[in-house]
Amino acid sequence: RGLGDVYKRQGVMSAADRPGAERYMLPIVPALWLLSASAAFEVSQKRPLLMGAFVALITAIPLYSLVEQNYMWTRPDTRVLAKCWIESNEPPDSKILLDGMRYRFIQSPPLIPNEETIKRRMTRAGNEDHLSRGISRRTLSLYSEAMATLDGPKFDLYSTVWGIGVEELDYYVESCFGYVVTSSMNADRFMDPEQARKYPISARFYSELPEHEKFELAYSAEPAPWQIQGPTINVYRVLSSCD
Repeated sequence: RGLGDVYKRQGVMSAADRPGAERYMLPIVPALWLLSASAAFEVSQKRPLLMGAFVALITAIPLYSLVEQNYMWTRPDTRVLAKCWIESNEPPDSKILLDGMRYRFIQSPPLIPNEETIKRRMTRAGNEDHLSRGISRRTLSLYSEAMATLDGPKFDLYSTVWGIGVEELDYYVESCFGYVVTSSMNADRFMDPEQARKYPISARFYSELPEHEKFELAYSAEPAPWQIQGPTINVYRVLSSCD
C-alpha cells in the first residue's frame, strides 16, 4: 500500500499545472527505489516468473532511451547545421538577434562573436553587481581571450535573454538587424497561455514573427527521430532599408 501511495503522489504532482521541471520531486526518488526493491523482493519470493517479466518490462524503456540517446549524440545537431548555413550564407559582422541567455547562446547556433559583441558583454558585466550562475568577470575575461583565437566568420550577436528580453518586431527592422534566429527551446515556451499573459511582448514576438512582412524565413533545421538532434532552429532575414 505504501508503494502505491507514493506512486499516486508522484502521478498527481507530475500532472499538476506547474511551470518547468518538477525538480522538487527529486527527494522522493530514493524512497521509490527502496519501496520498489522491497516490493520486487516480495514478488520474487512468491512468483519468480512474474518477477522476471516485471524486470524485463521496467528495464526495456530505460534501455531503449539509453540506446537512442547515445546514438543521437553521434548525429548532427540542428544548431550546428544552422551555424554552418549562416557562416556560408551571411556576411561577417552581420547584426543577429539569437535566442539565448544573458551571456550564453546554448539554445541557438554556436556562432563566433565579433569584437563589438565581446566588448559589449564585458561592459555590461562590469556594470552589474550580480552576474548569472556560472558566470563571473574572470570567466568572461577568459572567454574574451578564447574568442579572439578562433578562426572563422564572426558576427555581432544580441540575445533574447530567454525570450523575455525582446522588443516589438519593428524595433529590429528600424535598428538595422540583419537576421533573427529563434530556437524552439524558447519559442515553444510562449505558446503556454499563462506565459503569454505574463510576457505579452514575448508572445507577440514569437507568434507574429513567421507572418511579419519584414521577416523572411531563410533557413530552418528541425530534429528528426534517429537522424537529427536538437531544437527547431529558424533563421529569419530582416527586410529593412539599412545598407
